[in-house]
Parts: sequence; structure tokens; C-alpha cells
Amino acid sequence: LATGLLHLGLNRGDRVGMWGPNLYEWIVCQFATALAGMILVNINPSYQSEELKFALGKVGIKALISPACFKKSNYYLSMVDVIPDLAVKAEGKGDVSADYFPKFRHLIIIDRNDDNKSYRYE
Repeated sequence: LATGLLHLGLNRGDRVGMWGPNLYEWIVCQFATALAGMILVNINPSYQSEELKFALGKVGIKALISPACFKKSNYYLSMVDVIPDLAVKAEGKGDVSADYFPKFRHLIIIDRNDDNKSYRYE
């Protein structure tokens, strides 16, 4: 995972967000970001769209790792609320560009690939 993040163009000191419930991927992300010299930003899994929007803007996250959904929380749809271009984005490799989040570049989904609109965690 550390090598994969580096291949995405993330660098030492970049912030990587982890948003979701307690999953084993969380600890893997913690070690991978530490190994690559990145900063893991833990985002409260109960955050809704507005809170996520604030966190993304305040902290300057360059990549976000999240499950698509868990129980009653649909993290992917919340991301679409925050970055509407995700819903109409042409197929790509998970690269994201949003004027209001100038540093945010990559969406990595743990449990599905969403028609290539996000990177797959695996």
C-alpha cells in the first residue's frame, strides 16, 4: 500500500485521509502512510457531508481512503454530495479534481471500484 500511494504521486509529508469504521484496512493504512512518510488523518466515521467538506478543506488531504458504505452510512454518496463531479465523472483511475479542494487528488474505495471512478484499495 505504501508503494501504491507513492506511485499515485503522493509524497513524504502529504496527508492521506482515512474515513470509515474500525476495519483492518485502517491499521494497514496507518503503517503504510508511516512507512512512506505521509500523515494519516483519521476522519470521524459518523461525519456527514458538511463535516467531511470542512475536514477536507481544513486539513488539505491529498487522498482519501474509505469503504463505499457500512451499515447505514454511505460514504461514497456523501463524497458525491461534497464533490458532485464524482457522479458525472468520466471513467478514469480515481483521480479527482475539485476547485474548492485544491490539494485533493485521489479517492480510494476499499470495497468496490465504482466503474473506475475511484481507485480500488486492493
